[in-house]
Amino acid sequence: MEAPQVSETQPTQQSPATQTQLQTNPNQICQLLCTTGQYANKTLNITDKPEEDGKIIWYFGRSADADLQLTSSSRLSNRHFMIWFNLKDNSLWIRDTSTNGTYRNGQRTVKGSNYLLSQGDEISVGNGVAKDVVKFIVVFTDRFNPALSPDTNINDEGIHKDYIIKTETIGQGAFATVKKCIERSTGNAYAVKIINRRKALSSTGGASALSGAERELSILRKLHHPNIVSLKGFYEDADNYYIIMELVPGGDLMGFVEEFGPVGEEATRVITKQILQGINYVHQLGISHRDLKPDNILIMQDEPILVKITDFGLAKFSDNSTVMKTFCGTLAYLAPEVITGKYNSSQTNSNYSSLVDIWSLGCLVYVLLTALVPFPGNSHQKMFARIKKGDYQKAPLQSISKECQDFLHCCLQVDPENRITAAEALQHKWLTEEEPSQSSQKPLSLSQSQSQQSRKVDNSQLDSLSRIDEDFMLRPLDSEKNRKTSKQKQNDFKVPKRVVPLPQSQAMSQPLKRPHQIDPPNGTKRIKLNVSIKKEDLVDEDDGTTVLTLEPIPESLYTETIIVSTDKFAIGRADVCNTAISDDRLSKIHCIFKRDNGTIWLLDMSTNSCKVNDVALGKGKKRQLIEGDTVYLFDDSTNKEFIAFTVSLSNPDVSSSEIKVLQQSLDDLRLKDSLIESM
Repeated sequence: MEAPQVSETQPTQQSPATQTQLQTNPNQICQLLCTTGQYANKTLNITDKPEEDGKIIWYFGRSADADLQLTSSSRLSNRHFMIWFNLKDNSLWIRDTSTNGTYRNGQRTVKGSNYLLSQGDEISVGNGVAKDVVKFIVVFTDRFNPALSPDTNINDEGIHKDYIIKTETIGQGAFATVKKCIERSTGNAYAVKIINRRKALSSTGGASALSGAERELSILRKLHHPNIVSLKGFYEDADNYYIIMELVPGGDLMGFVEEFGPVGEEATRVITKQILQGINYVHQLGISHRDLKPDNILIMQDEPILVKITDFGLAKFSDNSTVMKTFCGTLAYLAPEVITGKYNSSQTNSNYSSLVDIWSLGCLVYVLLTALVPFPGNSHQKMFARIKKGDYQKAPLQSISKECQDFLHCCLQVDPENRITAAEALQHKWLTEEEPSQSSQKPLSLSQSQSQQSRKVDNSQLDSLSRIDEDFMLRPLDSEKNRKTSKQKQNDFKVPKRVVPLPQSQAMSQPLKRPHQIDPPNGTKRIKLNVSIKKEDLVDEDDGTTVLTLEPIPESLYTETIIVSTDKFAIGRADVCNTAISDDRLSKIHCIFKRDNGTIWLLDMSTNSCKVNDVALGKGKKRQLIEGDTVYLFDDSTNKEFIAFTVSLSNPDVSSSEIKVLQQSLDDLRLKDSLIESM
């Protein structure tokens, strides 16, 4: 397969006519492109309405007198939000005026506050209920684009003619940067991988790096499969390659396992089958991926589960030394014949078949099931020795079905000739045997899969699995904060704290009756953290005055009334919480109720999100509580289980009728830190 020839700048698609038309109206400020399809695109012109104190204001909501009437959901307010244009500085602003919130770029805005709009910003309403969500993308004309100063030369060539490249970075490598981009004609979001030619050529192995970029592009152009991230387009100029790909919003499986722990066997089965369908497809085309790992499997949607394979930058290399050089970032998933090819000079000319992908898949499945690497070792040599013998840890698989264990055995055969192929793997009993949930109408959810495989988690932090991936072909949604420097990555083979599955017959949820006030054990050695709040500041003295009462609603798994009589009150799995509830769908420190200047707030510290009434908060958010609110610690729709309470305030007169959802402050976040300190 030949790499594409580098030629003059030539986009793979023509510039849409709509963008040219958008530039011809001098009075047009922007278009709001409805990407969810319920409404026609809305154009904002400076001649639309008379000015009010130097502003032009547009209203959006259910009201008949709104400038754009939003009638698709009763959860939207009559005047849900307003957009206003400042005639003095030509700036465009948005303000939330609703009950259920207005979101800008996925973050809920504070009601009554003004937010500056920029090119490509996403406005969404109806969040929290999938069918109610309405999204708009803001596309400015060049005259009013805040990113362009009057003396800036407008770049309307190449990729910039068809796409708006957002400034924020969603992935970063040695010489590849991944950013979000917005297609001007549709408002659809994509991921663009920007590969700097100069940096690539000046780096070690730079020629191979550029060859890898060209090879990835050549391969992606051939691939069209629902379980493979698709190529949207390709541009190049004198400085960069631009590979535009499908944007996958859910992160990768490595991040999921690191944050939530092992995935249940049933969800792992669904994921494995989808990966195999994609791998079998590329194998039939004569292509091997050669870098299968949880990091390169992206989560497209949670319910029903849909995953996609990404990063074909290492695929189909023919030179063994190059393969091994590029593979050094994914040692834990290497097939034994690849290691032998590197370290045994007599085998340097051996052919690596597509069966290396099956070995890597076996390692990937093992990680999903256990949150452990199958071949641990405190040095490369020890890890390689175990890989070459096929000596993977069996003990963590004791609670896994025999069919699943046999599947792993078939994948992790040292001799490639004895290893199962992708087509054969799809016919394995573990993947073809129908489970009860597969025959039911309710789709399986990845986020709720852990409750399917009930387990206890110790109170220690889960150590990260090995993330040694310095490959320049960065996955589209690689989180920069999770990446490590090459120095940090040396010998980075830490094994997470063991997560012990409960017996299969044990109930999924077993609430424990504990006193509301839990003191930490005496003599516990604590590590001093750099925080300004102390544990005793969280666990206030109980003065006997009730702050609020949490009454369990009918069918709640937890049936005890909780009386809060302190200014800060924590609920979670950890014993240091004021009320500890043993349910694996709760986080160790799930939420904190806080009294602040007479108002009561719910601080969401959880992974699976608390809900107030029908609105999910999300980790790091807080919401003021009012009399009669229903607080859900979790709502497991898959199993029709929940823990929920009705809020009864001791002094409802001090509560505002206005619902507020905010980002937590630094002091709020430190409350959780102080609890972690005492664990």
